[in-house]
Amino acid sequence: MRHCSGAVRGFGHVGDESVAIEKDSDDPYLDFRHSMLQMILEKQIYSKDDLRQLLDCFLQLNSPYCHGVIIKAFTEIWNGVFSMRSNTTTGAEKQVHYYYGY
Repeated sequence: MRHCSGAVRGFGHVGDESVAIEKDSDDPYLDFRHSMLQMILEKQIYSKDDLRQLLDCFLQLNSPYCHGVIIKAFTEIWNGVFSMRSNTTTGAEKQVHYYYGY
């Protein structure tokens, strides 16, 4: 079974524009997580639908071998965003768990 290693695709900057980039990675999880957080903060992506679109972009840009790592990073961010919201509202949001597999 192959693991996610080597080149990963995420988002970076060319001038002031956010664009898809490919980079060599020693730690794909941290690189995906950093890239996702960067896009969320810059584009102010906080709705569930927008976050799901971001996940879809990462999955489409990267090899299926990286999907498990991408989903792990995304799930951590998702749960962090919605646990913060539930702490500031009266209704608690449920944590979501994404699984990748056949």
